[in-house]
Amino acid sequence: MSRTRKTATRKSRLNVIGFRLSAQDTLELGNRATALGISAHLLARSYVASALRGDDNSRDNAEQLEELRLELVATRGDLALATEALLQRRGATEPERATKWVEENLNIPIDELDDSPR
Repeated sequence: MSRTRKTATRKSRLNVIGFRLSAQDTLELGNRATALGISAHLLARSYVASALRGDDNSRDNAEQLEELRLELVATRGDLALATEALLQRRGATEPERATKWVEENLNIPIDELDDSPR
């Protein structure tokens, strides 16, 4: 068998697929592979195979996180309204003071909660 035919036969059995990544993506892939103790080639192959099998749930996860975020925002709004109503109804404070207390203590944007005093 000629050398050309051997090479062609070997390539057809390997099903080689190649693609290029940006420098940033290549670096990130390398960092992740190093952290896992495997080669970047093996990790890239794993990512592609997982995506083809439908194991890539990143979109589903993002949608679920957004739904949870919206539910959290709605729940915080309900809590603020209920707290304000309780403060006013029980006569603990005047309506204006109740509203001000809720605004200062319960209506903090979610991204600022970690920085707020406990």
